[in-house]
Amino acid sequence: ASFDPGQQSGFPHKTLTIQAADVVDNSNEELAVTATIYGQLVSTDQPTQFPIGSTVVTYSATDNSGNVGTCTTTVTVVDVEDPIMQCPSARSLDTESTHPYAIFELPTPGSGEDTGRMDDNSGTVSYATEIISQPGSVPAGNPDNRFYYGDTQVRYTATDAYGRTASCILSIVVTDRESPVLVCPPDITRSTD
Repeated sequence: ASFDPGQQSGFPHKTLTIQAADVVDNSNEELAVTATIYGQLVSTDQPTQFPIGSTVVTYSATDNSGNVGTCTTTVTVVDVEDPIMQCPSARSLDTESTHPYAIFELPTPGSGEDTGRMDDNSGTVSYATEIISQPGSVPAGNPDNRFYYGDTQVRYTATDAYGRTASCILSIVVTDRESPVLVCPPDITRSTD
């Protein structure tokens, strides 16, 4: 038998009380049934924590003649919670001197102050970034961590060990604060005719 109890919010497990197995023996004796998980005895009247994934519960009973009967039940705890993905704060940058872009390395979520947060109840989470919009006709992707004048949108996507995802968007606004440089023609001095 198998049943799916779901999962407790925020935890990498589900706490539940397993059902007792019924036993019938030709001796008509009343037999005690034991339940084990990973070789450890567990109670059928006390809550037990089951981790995300499948856990086999083995029930057994022994009659007075030494005959042993067993059966198993699989408890499957399914991760139904998306990871937590909070982007770093929006960034406002100025262009590099004489260039139409700013140099900026995308922060790893949770790696320091104002870098956002990434977490998951299962304990395992990875992330990827993708530029989803960028100004004008700039090189595809992000060569050399260059963000060009204007607003670039970067999607952060967290994925947990069970394939659940969460996303957020980081906005990087690059402003051109550099005045244009003009080269005037030389002064002209002429006499009247």
